[in-house]
Amino acid sequence: DTDTIEVLTGWNLIGSVTRIIPTTNVSSIPLNIIGPSIYSYDSRGYTPVDSLRPFRGFWVKANQNGKVILSSIGLAKNISTNPLMIDFNKLNTIYIENGRISQALFFGPSPEIESITSDYELPPKPPQPIFDARFASQHFTEFYPSTLVEKVSFPLMVQSDLYPISIQWKIINNPNIRFSISEQLNDEIVGIYTLSDSGTVTMRNPRITNLRLHIEPVNDLPMSFSLSQNYPNPFNPRTNFEFTLPKAGLVTLLIYNVLGQEVAKVLNEVKQPGKYIVNWDASKLSSGLYFYRLTSGEYATARKMIILK
Repeated sequence: DTDTIEVLTGWNLIGSVTRIIPTTNVSSIPLNIIGPSIYSYDSRGYTPVDSLRPFRGFWVKANQNGKVILSSIGLAKNISTNPLMIDFNKLNTIYIENGRISQALFFGPSPEIESITSDYELPPKPPQPIFDARFASQHFTEFYPSTLVEKVSFPLMVQSDLYPISIQWKIINNPNIRFSISEQLNDEIVGIYTLSDSGTVTMRNPRITNLRLHIEPVNDLPMSFSLSQNYPNPFNPRTNFEFTLPKAGLVTLLIYNVLGQEVAKVLNEVKQPGKYIVNWDASKLSSGLYFYRLTSGEYATARKMIILK
């Protein structure tokens, strides 16, 4: 089977022939106007494909007007199955999902081999409220300077017809760099999550559609332990705990009621030296006065907070 499809400069939605064909059998007139990837939309969001299947739609991007040739007969290789030549396993990963669809986003230091930023561009956003997650640049991958001297931020955009949304991450830890994500509502930060190792947070408010990834150098390690007042306070239902650690160790952050009974465990894991911000959801607790206690090694301190519903 063979088909020729006219395409315009930019993104084009195309079909396929009646047989499965590999992307290596996709050519164009003029040559090399398509690339670097062909995308489909499925339960993994927008993903590059290595073959075109019948009765499905695919997104291709052309750098000029021309024609795309689909053929079940082998043609000269035009599209690589790994066109970006990037090992994504060596990048940090964020997975944003709504229980049905998941989109993977990547970030890391600038590669040694200079790449074309448009190569990481995703096809057009689907209509609201169909799920979509991407950087505001329309990319699925962003790079920060390999020599980081000041904080950089990358806005993200999320839309979904289902809530809650989960944000999972897998971070390649670097003691000289701190990663975090903030939630924004009407340009106001309502939550901050420190990203290290792997973890998950849940977004329950459909009004929060703007996130921001922050990457900042760690210039000076803390000289002492500290636990700041939570913010906001009073709060409903989320608040942030900020603390510093001068040395590595097991860190526990527990919540107590006025009777001294433990009612929640916010944190219980080994942390490296540094400054941390932990976001916590108190939706399961009733209004009232509570205490939060941070312990690490010989250090322990506690503060008051108020849940106001």
